[in-house]
Amino acid sequence: LILDLKGSTTNRHASEKDLKAKPTESFTGTILKDNDIRNSDLCVDVGKEAAKQLRSSLDQDVGFLSAQGIIDYSLLVGIHYPDLPDPRTAMMQEAAAGKNKGRRRGSITSNRPLSLDYETQVQSLDGTKVDIRKRTSSSKAVAFKSAGERGELYYIGIIDILIQFGIFKGGEYLFKAKLKGEGEKISVIPPEKYGQRFLKFMNYFIRG
Repeated sequence: LILDLKGSTTNRHASEKDLKAKPTESFTGTILKDNDIRNSDLCVDVGKEAAKQLRSSLDQDVGFLSAQGIIDYSLLVGIHYPDLPDPRTAMMQEAAAGKNKGRRRGSITSNRPLSLDYETQVQSLDGTKVDIRKRTSSSKAVAFKSAGERGELYYIGIIDILIQFGIFKGGEYLFKAKLKGEGEKISVIPPEKYGQRFLKFMNYFIRG
């Protein structure tokens, strides 16, 4: 599951086209947005101490971005459920079945994960690491482990950090927020307000 979160509400939902998208080798599912999860129980549950440290890290990052006049960034969250089959496995099996119509078909679903050539380092904020796959390259993916019984893995980072609140974005804010009366719910608002709204939503979303 992939989430793209900003803390705003205007136009922050997955489109019908997105919701119908099927998994591919490099895309495991629909990217959901703020309104898709706002009234659900979905959250990042990493335990009290880890949640406190994660919020503190986000607070520092957002403070820096606000000071640079940056807006429109998102928190990208990837959630891996170890107890569910990799959707790419079913996709690949379905494609293979289509190429071999003359052969006997089996189930297109499987609990066997897709074979990947990298190692994933599972890491909690206390520094504990667990290797869950072997790797043949130097790349690492760092995840936070859930404090819940299901044992989800969370991959978290701030993305899209190149948009500055300058003349053009300032004009867009005045037009949408003031002239059209859309208020502070839109994505484009002044950096300090954007950061405050972003942190307010993330503090609710990250629980411990």
